[in-house]
Amino acid sequence: MSMRSILTHPAFGYSIASLSAATALIMFTGVLLPPGVPMEMRVMFGIVLALLAVYRSVVTRIRQQQERSQDHGKQES
Repeated sequence: MSMRSILTHPAFGYSIASLSAATALIMFTGVLLPPGVPMEMRVMFGIVLALLAVYRSVVTRIRQQQERSQDHGKQES
């Protein structure tokens, strides 16, 4: 399996999304950052990571649907 196929595999995309979501939750709780970090910065980082998780999930899902429709089109030809 080539590096390109690993990076475009749905499991990789969903893993990155899950890791980002988990990190966002940890950021919101304040466990990951030192106590001196302002609450606004924690919230900002948490929101960015949560949005990254949503983006990665959506992009991975769209790619899966596109691949399925292309494969389905090839089988009919």
